[in-house]
Amino acid sequence: MTRKQGVNETRSLRARLRAMYRYVSAQSCRIELQSGREMMIEGCCGIEEYHADRIVLTVRDPVLHSIHICGRELRCSSYHPDGVVVKGKILCVQLCGEKQPMIE
Repeated sequence: MTRKQGVNETRSLRARLRAMYRYVSAQSCRIELQSGREMMIEGCCGIEEYHADRIVLTVRDPVLHSIHICGRELRCSSYHPDGVVVKGKILCVQLCGEKQPMIE
């Protein structure tokens, strides 16, 4: 293998890895609990339930179906097409699969 062929293969591999990363990122969600009072969820595709003590979010993920956030004085401080920021006193977070019932 020549040096030029090796460089081309490396570029090709990098391009495939970038494409795979974009696909996986588009098909999954990311959850970041920044403190007991703020949570960021990327990959959210809808709000199923919205109350001061409970917020249920539908997510774009091959394993998860929804995220149930329980607490006090909960609110969505920002919502954009790719994610949501939930603020308030977060007491419990439940990750629910599509066929898995939520246990309270």
